[in-house]
Amino acid sequence: MDLMDPRETAARGACEAAATGDMHLLRQWIAVAPSVRTLEAALCGAAAGGAVEMATWLLACGVTPTATYEGKSAVEWAGESGRERFASLLRVDEQTQGPEPSWFRPALGVPRREGAARQDGGTLHWVEWGRRGLPVMVFLHGFTGHAEWWSFIAPFFADTHHCLALDLSGHGDSDWKATYSREAWSEEIDVVLAAAGAETEPLLVGHSMGGLIALATAARRSETLKGIVVVDSPMRPPEPPPGWTELVPEREVQRGKHRVYGDFEEAVSRFRLVPPQPVSNATLHRHVAESSLRRVEGGWTWKFDPAMFGRRELTPTGFYLENATCPIAVIVAERSLVVDPSTPEYTSLFEDRGVPRIDIPAAHHHLLIDQPIALVATLRALLQTWARP
Repeated sequence: MDLMDPRETAARGACEAAATGDMHLLRQWIAVAPSVRTLEAALCGAAAGGAVEMATWLLACGVTPTATYEGKSAVEWAGESGRERFASLLRVDEQTQGPEPSWFRPALGVPRREGAARQDGGTLHWVEWGRRGLPVMVFLHGFTGHAEWWSFIAPFFADTHHCLALDLSGHGDSDWKATYSREAWSEEIDVVLAAAGAETEPLLVGHSMGGLIALATAARRSETLKGIVVVDSPMRPPEPPPGWTELVPEREVQRGKHRVYGDFEEAVSRFRLVPPQPVSNATLHRHVAESSLRRVEGGWTWKFDPAMFGRRELTPTGFYLENATCPIAVIVAERSLVVDPSTPEYTSLFEDRGVPRIDIPAAHHHLLIDQPIALVATLRALLQTWARP
């Protein structure tokens, strides 16, 4: 039995995949262990293999040029022959975090309501904007996220739509459960829609895991949906890359409690995007970080249930695609680390079903934070297109 730490296995696999320029395999390693260590190991591997295109892609995705792996920097991994070329490629550029956007405070100032509904003995929390009775838009967050990720996106649609953003169970201000699955999360949408008085066929917009939950809902009740928008979701069967052996203790560790931070500012400073990407705007990044915390005895801690890492039931996305018949659109972040549009699930959508694919330039996986206005514009364009006879 291989007793290597699973995170070390992922780092080694990412390093080797990048060295050979195998983008598909590298994406698998990033998906199974989307940590800074995995990405830095990949950059070092790309340098070792002279894979300039791979290294350029990793840098564009936010991997730091000062990455190290096994005690050596990426430039050192390049060796004598490629050191000069990679030294130039890996120069350190200062990141800009930008001023507060002029639209940010007005968006947060749009009137909102909050609600809670009971399901399976627990409480589901949601936020809503816009008048009840208007066409319904439901915004679904990603894994370990929460409704506030959409708090500066959804208000842009409040004049024309009844907008709802959920805290799925195990996330945000909703209660935790013993087990989780996309199907169960999908049914929570029904509970919230009924409780919020959503009377028309909803349009579901889901980011990352939220996009897969939207697909699960479409597979279950397409005839009742206006459509779904899948935003940078890793659409693939839940299979690890070759050589991945995950030890049981690694999952058991995740069942423990979150760390408690005595100081709020310290807690905010510990917030990280997974997978990592550049912080293009500190205001939006901080807003999401602050709303990811809850007050507990002794200080502050994260809202999401850490046990979700080991208590999820995953269904291959191909099953959803076979049963989803409502309109579907796909939005892809150009610099996404987790989405590979060449996977069979995506190609079946684009080639066999003619589903529109919209690529947002310079966007990373967490495009709600780094390209929010481009995302709003794309969603508005889709709404206008789908409104036509």
